[in-house]
Amino acid sequence: MVAIDRTQNRKTLVKHFKKIFNGPLIAVVFVLFFNIGCSQKSSLTTSPNGPTAPNTPTSPTANFSFRNSFLQDSRSLHTSTLLPDGKVLLIGGLGDSGPLNTVELYDPQTNSYSKRASLKDARHGHTSTLLTNGKVLVIGGEGKTGDVSSVELYDPLLNTWSAMAPLTEARHDHTSTILANGKVFVVGGINASGNLTKVELYDPVANSWRPKSSLIFGRSAHSATLIANGIVLVIGGIDNSGILNSVVAYDPEDNSWTPRASIIKARLNFSTTLLSDGKVLVMGGTDKLTYLKNVDLYDPVLNTWTTKASLADDRMMFSSTLLPNGKVLVIGGYGTLGCLDSVELYNPTTNSWSKQAPLNDARYAHHSVLLANGKVLTVGGISNTGNLLLNSELYDPGVNSWSTNVQLADARHLHTSTLLANGKVVVIGGRGDFGEKLSTVELFDSGTNTWSKKASLKEARYSHTSTLLQDGKILVVGGIENGVFAQSSNSVELFNPETNIWTTQESLREDRYGHTSTLLPSGKVLVIGGRGYRSGMLNSVELYDPQSNSWSIQSSLVEARLNHTSTLLPDGKVIVVGGYGYAGQLTTVEIYDPELNRWSALATLTQGRTTHTTTLLANGKLLVIGGYDGSRVIRTVELYDPKLNTWVTRASLKEIRQQHTSTLLPNGKVIVSGGVTGQERTSLKLNTVELYDPGTNTWSNQIPLTDARISHTSTLLPNGRVLVVGGLGILNTLWFWEWL
Repeated sequence: MVAIDRTQNRKTLVKHFKKIFNGPLIAVVFVLFFNIGCSQKSSLTTSPNGPTAPNTPTSPTANFSFRNSFLQDSRSLHTSTLLPDGKVLLIGGLGDSGPLNTVELYDPQTNSYSKRASLKDARHGHTSTLLTNGKVLVIGGEGKTGDVSSVELYDPLLNTWSAMAPLTEARHDHTSTILANGKVFVVGGINASGNLTKVELYDPVANSWRPKSSLIFGRSAHSATLIANGIVLVIGGIDNSGILNSVVAYDPEDNSWTPRASIIKARLNFSTTLLSDGKVLVMGGTDKLTYLKNVDLYDPVLNTWTTKASLADDRMMFSSTLLPNGKVLVIGGYGTLGCLDSVELYNPTTNSWSKQAPLNDARYAHHSVLLANGKVLTVGGISNTGNLLLNSELYDPGVNSWSTNVQLADARHLHTSTLLANGKVVVIGGRGDFGEKLSTVELFDSGTNTWSKKASLKEARYSHTSTLLQDGKILVVGGIENGVFAQSSNSVELFNPETNIWTTQESLREDRYGHTSTLLPSGKVLVIGGRGYRSGMLNSVELYDPQSNSWSIQSSLVEARLNHTSTLLPDGKVIVVGGYGYAGQLTTVEIYDPELNRWSALATLTQGRTTHTTTLLANGKLLVIGGYDGSRVIRTVELYDPKLNTWVTRASLKEIRQQHTSTLLPNGKVIVSGGVTGQERTSLKLNTVELYDPGTNTWSNQIPLTDARISHTSTLLPNGRVLVVGGLGILNTLWFWEWL
């Protein structure tokens, strides 16, 4: 886990915003914001330039090992540039310990990030402009030692940066606008001397800067919009005396500035969007005293401002994106309600706002980019806890939904993960970070590496089972419904992934948790053992018929047990191994014949065990790995041959472990991940991964998990990769996933 120097970031941001406000009062307010935090979620995108930010980023959760579907560096106050090939280039920003020089490329096709060549100079508060030749020009900003005058040019084809002619005056929080002739027009900004009037024009062909007519008033944190006839409209911002309501227009033809009608409400840290009809929409921001929900519309033809319908939530440091249908999507930000997850959609035709699906993670100081497919990518920013965010979210206007590619919406362990026929994975219930039982359900799309929320269970639960039925629906059985008293449940629910609907099914005859559920060839589900709230350990067995939605009692186990394993054999019989019984950790093994409804005792394990794993190998034999034998966690491994009814000892694990996962890979090998070395809460949780080769009877160490974890799930996907989800980590319950 990467630790952030909170003090360093606080100094960096205070310095940054104090320059903008040019006064001690706001600096004091800003420091208070750091301590208050962004603690409340609301239900609504962006001027990256801004005054006070309420939080300084603290330690991000950089908890990923073998993944690239997330930012490599958490960041805010960066730039995002859509390239001609549809990919998005993320440049610099404020990171873990100050300004960043790192660059990342987002690919919408794979929903993944990759590192690109780094800037020569770390910076934030800079601008990035896509030139007509497809290269990206990065100008100015604030670096580790102060304001930056350097200019760098990125070539996406060669993945190289080149130093270009520097600005004549260093600056940050300026604007850069590409003109019709391909030159780049830089206006205002701020440096150690204050807000700047100086204007410069860059010629990419000659690699040279020329001074242009200066602003009447120096300003920073303003907006600049290229409107009809090639005019650059500069709105608001702040100068050395305060927040501005003045508006000026620059005409490149005669190199002149003309005052325009002043904006109705002076503001900064607002968002400006050029509408399809050529008018300019100005939203939100702050007037230094309050957060704003005011919206003003500028008509360049009439040179008039009109007040439009207000945002539902006041906000600053948000993002706004013009959608292909002409509507404007406003995302996140910070306001009176705190750090916002709310999203609003403006319809210029009806002059109305409507609430949209909220972000999964509240954020401000982020960036949003309209992708070629019509979806909106929202990247990075600062979270409601003051952390810099590693994740991004993708908004689909067609279905009004968000998906995230980094983490579960809810941290969880003791959940279930079920692979659907389409290769997607449904994660159900579990226990949360505060011990609470969860009803939430999430869907992982391995094609896009994204998570989306699904309809919740009717009854929250953990330590339940989930079984994929032959019709593609998921049957959820039992579990714990009261974490304090470990009260087991007899409720049963059925999830239809096609309709995203849960329906209550007939209840179990006996409430239970720590049981197993096995889909039989007949399509029925066999539920075995477990523990009841009043009954104790169970030997009872129940059979569910999906056709009639009914349960029937079957022959009982020879020995009551929980935390055992149940495996369907190729011949349709079910073998139950070990577990915890009235006599302690069990060596006994039983086999069930569905045709005869009969249990039979088999050869016993050499060593009793529970919280172990059992994996059916390609040759039909069963590999039993690790677990707890009643006195210690073990590393021993045993192999069962159903044809001979014999157990043989195999090579031991390199590390003792229980509550791990084991997964059969397409090549016939078995991969084991995570687990814990003891029974105590302080016992060492493992991030180690081991691979077993049945052909050579050997174990080999693999790339470890980034997060040590127990009570997680591991699911083999159709692409041959193993998805590791959630679990209980060293410090808390995890919402991160990893690939094996």
